[in-house]
Amino acid sequence: MKTEAELEQLLSFFEKLAEKEKADLLEWGIAGKHCEVKDGKAVRTNQEAFDIVIGFPYKLPLGTVMESRSRKRTKNEVRLA
Repeated sequence: MKTEAELEQLLSFFEKLAEKEKADLLEWGIAGKHCEVKDGKAVRTNQEAFDIVIGFPYKLPLGTVMESRSRKRTKNEVRLA
C-alpha cells in the first residue's frame, strides 16, 4: 500500500466481505441456484454451477484466473464476468 487511504479501502473491503450475508454467498452461493435452506441449514444443490461461478476464481492463483479470462473459449465453457 502506498497510502493510508489505500490501506483503509482494502480493510473496508475485507470488513464487508466478512459480513454474514457476503460470507454466506461465498460459502454457499445463491439461494435457489446453488443451494437451498432446509431445516435452517444451507444445503448445496448444484455443486457444478457453484464451482464454475463462485468457487473458480478463489481456487487458483490470480495469474491463472486472468489468463483463463483472456483466452478464447469453446462453446461449452462459461465466461466469467
